[in-house]
Amino acid sequence: MKTISRIAYSNDKKNKTRSILIMMSICLTTMLLVIISTVGNGMIRLQKSQATGSYGSNYGLFVAADGSQLKEVSRRAEIDAIGIMCTEGIIKGNENGGFVCMDETARKMLPYNKEYELKEGKYPEKMQEIAAGRAFFRAMGYDDVKVGDTVTLDYRAGMRSEYKPEEFVVSGILYDRDEYTIEASYVAFGSQEFYDEHVAENDRQYNIYFTLNDSANVSMNNIEPVIKQIAASCGIEEKNVIINDFYLQWVLQPSYETIAVCGILILAIVLFSVVVIYNIFQVGIVNKIQEYGKIKALGATKKQMKQLIFREGIFLTFFSIPVGLLLGFLIAKCGFNWLVEQGNLVSTQTGSMGVQNQQVSLFSLPVILLCIFVSFLTVALALRKSMKIVSRISPIEATRYLENAETHKKGKRNGRKNVTVFSMAMANITGNPKRTIGTILTMGFSCSLFVIISNYVGNIDTEYEARRYINHGQFELQLDYSAEYDEKYPENNLVRF
Repeated sequence: MKTISRIAYSNDKKNKTRSILIMMSICLTTMLLVIISTVGNGMIRLQKSQATGSYGSNYGLFVAADGSQLKEVSRRAEIDAIGIMCTEGIIKGNENGGFVCMDETARKMLPYNKEYELKEGKYPEKMQEIAAGRAFFRAMGYDDVKVGDTVTLDYRAGMRSEYKPEEFVVSGILYDRDEYTIEASYVAFGSQEFYDEHVAENDRQYNIYFTLNDSANVSMNNIEPVIKQIAASCGIEEKNVIINDFYLQWVLQPSYETIAVCGILILAIVLFSVVVIYNIFQVGIVNKIQEYGKIKALGATKKQMKQLIFREGIFLTFFSIPVGLLLGFLIAKCGFNWLVEQGNLVSTQTGSMGVQNQQVSLFSLPVILLCIFVSFLTVALALRKSMKIVSRISPIEATRYLENAETHKKGKRNGRKNVTVFSMAMANITGNPKRTIGTILTMGFSCSLFVIISNYVGNIDTEYEARRYINHGQFELQLDYSAEYDEKYPENNLVRF
């Protein structure tokens, strides 16, 4: 076997042009495999890592539940955890904002929002405690608020009550947004004791965030009916049920679409590469067929001849595959980072307040090993035909071997008076129709793949993505008619345009 290996290495070294072309093909194949698989794996990792921050970790939400419904939900065996949020009321000057109380579980289940995070102090626990950002307190007339300070705010429990001054003790300072508009809305947190004191028991409503445990046995196929059945058994109307579909898609089912797209692209690359490597290798086989015949005449078996051709191809992968892995990973990393930055740019242009996309680790040992295996498999498939040809030919046939030669009866030979370069080229093309058709198809498919990928990457338009949310102009103004009718201050109602 050492002799076979030395002969294979010598053949690769002697046929430099063929070896370089094959190594370039293998390197390009490996590079494309790494780019597609790494970017696809990165997209899946990014979506899974951002799912909680973007959509929250709750399975769903029961809106406006009363006390008895809350007890029923907490008793359900399928419920893993619940988080409760209540609307404390309205603070004058922050009518469009929120004054709420929520427990620690609810805060963890909500989508990431910088305004919910504590910068100083703690969340409210006692009766008159409040936590908000410094921008909120400045809007209320308090410029330099610290933890422990007392502030007086105009407060009312609902649309049927009047504003009355209430004293609050600042228990915590929240983070502010980067920018606020003139009519900005702010988030302020109160305590559960304050809610129970100021809202009558019959008027209390709870927003219940929840997750399900393994006993629920849910998937994306049955999650909606299961949650609605739980709500119905607790007396909650279907209109008050909200299912967190976007989060559940990443938690309950794999990313079949991304995997399918990557799989189709990888299959196409493998097929094209097999044809390219086969054509290059086949030319070298035809030119050296007599030498292979001499080796067989010396006593080489069919198995040894196959091993000779196989090792000629495999030796070329030892250098080209590592180079392809390195180049592919570097290109994938740069391209993926660019896509993440473009996604963040679109979010900024649309004014999204959600969590920004963060860079994720793209290196995956299973993905790299899979690319190496597929690259070796591609070379092995490309060598199969050449291995069969060399192993089957006899020493006598090798001396007069012509590719795809057929036995012809004696007849009249058609010669040419003038031989030109064009006529010789056409004779070479028409003399082997199979090779010609294979070469044309390979070049055509390769160009098609290049055009498809380049058009997809080159046509990413951030402005177009932004226009999906804002069709015209740079700003969008909206009027909200969904608010409850204000009985005490009817001038605030939108009763007409």
